[in-house]
Amino acid sequence: MLTKEELGLLIKQLRLSKRKPMGQKYTQTDLAKEVGLSQGYIGDIESGRTYPTYVTLVKIAEALGSNLSYFDDKK
Repeated sequence: MLTKEELGLLIKQLRLSKRKPMGQKYTQTDLAKEVGLSQGYIGDIESGRTYPTYVTLVKIAEALGSNLSYFDDKK
């Protein structure tokens, strides 16, 4: 199982790799709006302060164009 910190880093890396039209960055605020959460909560997840629920993780993965297998523990 991934730690909160490892999961947060994976989510952040995936978010940073996503670009909006015209090459703009896809921000925590963009992700938060898309999944119906606050930017602060997304920040807490990415920094490893909290672990999202399964449902939230599914929404985040879908919003970032990925699936849950991206977050598999590969250790």
